[in-house]
Amino acid sequence: MQNIRTAVFETNSSSSHSLSIGSKCDLYDTLEVDSFGKIYLTGGSFQWGPEEYEDALTKANYCAQDQLNDKDLMAMLREVIMEHTGAADVEIDPQGDVDHQSVGTAREAFASKSTLKEFIFNPYSILIIDNDSH
Repeated sequence: MQNIRTAVFETNSSSSHSLSIGSKCDLYDTLEVDSFGKIYLTGGSFQWGPEEYEDALTKANYCAQDQLNDKDLMAMLREVIMEHTGAADVEIDPQGDVDHQSVGTAREAFASKSTLKEFIFNPYSILIIDNDSH
């Protein structure tokens, strides 16, 4: 099940991942650039939760892990991150998985470059991983 809302609080009634994408803010997060000008995304295992993530690195890794087979979206992800952080390159090598019921949830964050930036770098945007077993 996928739930995507813009600038609203999310709740989940079954096993699902949700994105809550905040409106523009005054102070955006960033990602650490190494001494070679690179940022590394390694994905992760995003399963049942319950967990909420507001940090840019986890949200970027989730986007990479969830959409890793779409070359165009990976190019967009690289471009948005490089533009926002000033990094020379973004290396994406996801090593994990997304719960089968929630695969594809991140696709809504890729609606546009500005939406992707708001999801990843806006501290008011949240990745919610939840389930109905608690």
